[in-house]
Formats: sequence, structure tokens, C-alpha cells
Amino acid sequence: MRVSKVLAILGDDDLGHYPDTNVRGVSAERGRQLVFDGIASKPGGGSTRRQSKHFV
Repeated sequence: MRVSKVLAILGDDDLGHYPDTNVRGVSAERGRQLVFDGIASKPGGGSTRRQSKHFV
């Protein structure tokens, strides 16, 4: 069980910085791709047209 779920069960307030996993295409893997590769893949295949400005 994730720590965020345990905290929610215990009544902790949502701080607003948790990812909204109900949004299609949200994942840690997409974030990793942006950081390490500079470009992430689209949910339906292919790659995004936008490149991370922090990618060197």
C-alpha cells in the first residue's frame, strides 16, 4: 500500500502535490522519459513534439 493511501486512511489532509492519476497518460515513467531522454512517449504511441527545456 502506498504511503499516500495510508495517510488518507489516517485522515491526513491532501497537500495538493500528489499526481492526479485519473488523468490519462500520467505516470512516473513519462516523467523519467522527459528527464533522461528529453521527450516522452504518447499514450497511443509515438513521441511528443515538446522537448524538456531541462534536457541537455
